Amino acid sequence: MAETWKPRLRQARRVLVATDFDGTISAIVPDPNAAVLLPGAADALAALARHPRAAAAVVTGRSLADLRARCPVPGVHLVGGHGNERAGAAAEAEAPDWTALAAEAKRQAAAWPGTQVEVKPWSLTLHYRRAPRFAAAVTAFAAALARRQGLRLVPGAGIAELTPPTAQTKGDAVLALRRELDCDLALYLGDQATDEDVFAAADAGLFGIRVGAGPTQAPLFLPDPEAAVCFLTALPQFLSGPRG
Repeated sequence: MAETWKPRLRQARRVLVATDFDGTISAIVPDPNAAVLLPGAADALAALARHPRAAAAVVTGRSLADLRARCPVPGVHLVGGHGNERAGAAAEAEAPDWTALAAEAKRQAAAWPGTQVEVKPWSLTLHYRRAPRFAAAVTAFAAALARRQGLRLVPGAGIAELTPPTAQTKGDAVLALRRELDCDLALYLGDQATDEDVFAAADAGLFGIRVGAGPTQAPLFLPDPEAAVCFLTALPQFLSGPRG
């Protein structure tokens, strides 16, 4: 499959180019609130959004409100909450009430200086990026919460994230966007466990691109976020070339 992506891209009538945010078009930073688009990322997304043969999207675990503030690029489709929050789309299900679990997590996190609990509409995230010595303890605590509450535990770069087991995934979101935007091919760039939901999707019209090292089902690979931005920057010219 990896060998066929360029011919397929040239032949495609319309292509969805979708990407994760953190670790893909933004560097991983100790404080998630300090994350910003890498230089050139906004211009690359804008160029793809304007291209007659492309549609551009960012699909992330961040909340939609947070994503809008960090990625204010006209024409780009924004999806937050691992696929459960989309601008202009009605929610298919009601977000869970995290109040009790968040209070429990915050009490426990007080024993781990440098850790942080973040409540988003569709996930409860424990950050230990600034306190890596507590990685095992935080992950074990999150795993225990997941088992007790019947939640899905999703590991990430310096995080342990809990999501409802019946919630939409990034894979669901990317495939839905491909259909809704009338694209016959999709490229998706991502760097962490939740992006594997896209890479594992059984869809012949989807090519996954893993950004950074790690086990993956994606057939394609880029070494780091800077390389991802270079790839996105080059795509509009590639799509403007001859088809077939």
